[in-house]
Amino acid sequence: MLLPDTTASTPEAQLLSLQTKASHLQYQMTLADALPQLALGATYGYGQLQADLLPHDIGHEHGNGALMVTLSLPVSAWWETGHKLKAQALVEKKAQLEQSDKSELLQLRSKQAYQQWNEAEWMCQASQIALQQAQENYRLACLNYQAGLNTITDLLTAQALLSQSRNTQTDALIQRRLAYQHYLALTSQIP
Repeated sequence: MLLPDTTASTPEAQLLSLQTKASHLQYQMTLADALPQLALGATYGYGQLQADLLPHDIGHEHGNGALMVTLSLPVSAWWETGHKLKAQALVEKKAQLEQSDKSELLQLRSKQAYQQWNEAEWMCQASQIALQQAQENYRLACLNYQAGLNTITDLLTAQALLSQSRNTQTDALIQRRLAYQHYLALTSQIP
């Protein structure tokens, strides 16, 4: 069986991705504090009081308007903002490295659980073969006992081996199911 990459859909991986995205947005917010800011404003007014106060009926038929522009350069905070940007860039880089490390750890855990599931599958197949052999051995021991070729001890030994093979197969089936459930839990595929 091939191992699909299902770690990206796990809550841990999604949380790491959001954490990295948040640190990038914090860096952009810090950068925005260092950038120049441009503000634009406009106003327009018209009224009878305005027309009465202005000489020669200026503005009587037209209103008055104003346009305002403000440019703010944060020159005094450049040094401080530069240090904040460097610190925030380090935080962002740390978040990216942490995401990379933990993503690799999640993939490793997922692969390990997948290998355990495969091993449990092989153990189930081996226990099935052993059970078939024990059943055949018990059948032959019964026939030989009825023919007088085996003693009761040989028959009881064959029966004990058959019982032990059934127990081994049951344990293998349980381990396979547990390994499968563990793999599904790690990859967030539990229905």
